[in-house]
Amino acid sequence: MAISPDDIAELVLEQVDSHGGIPDTADLRDAGGRPLDQLAVLGVLNGLQSRQVVTYSTIELERWVLSKEGRKIAEEGSHEAKVFRAVPPGENGITMTDLQKAVGEAFKFGQGAAFKNKWLKKTDNGIIRLVEEIVDATQNDLIEIQTTGTHSKEKVLTDLKKRTLIEKQ
Repeated sequence: MAISPDDIAELVLEQVDSHGGIPDTADLRDAGGRPLDQLAVLGVLNGLQSRQVVTYSTIELERWVLSKEGRKIAEEGSHEAKVFRAVPPGENGITMTDLQKAVGEAFKFGQGAAFKNKWLKKTDNGIIRLVEEIVDATQNDLIEIQTTGTHSKEKVLTDLKKRTLIEKQ
């Protein structure tokens, strides 16, 4: 259930009274520990400022959240990592058909990236591993965004946005 504007105003005033201010309203939480809707907080702040109860300045931050698919990849690993993990180590590898059956939908998206990353190689008998272990950068990047709301590299944000794994909040 959403918190009422009166409850938000009470919370804001309590924070200002006890701490002398609020550095970032994104840190405010309701009684259940959930973050407050920032548009609702802004409405309350505008009302309090119009009555000269508080003054504030806005902080424009770009926050990113994971899409449904992004959350799944953060939890289970990227398509390319799933493809890699489905290929057994050794010279025998796996046939293309068996690999498709093993990873399903991930095959379509992940096999090209796994080849591009030089993790796998096609042979006459099928697909073999070129490396023993991998780092799932896509999964790691998504976990960083999930944790911090952003990423240290703008190019990563652009790429993940293009892949619809993240969206601006």
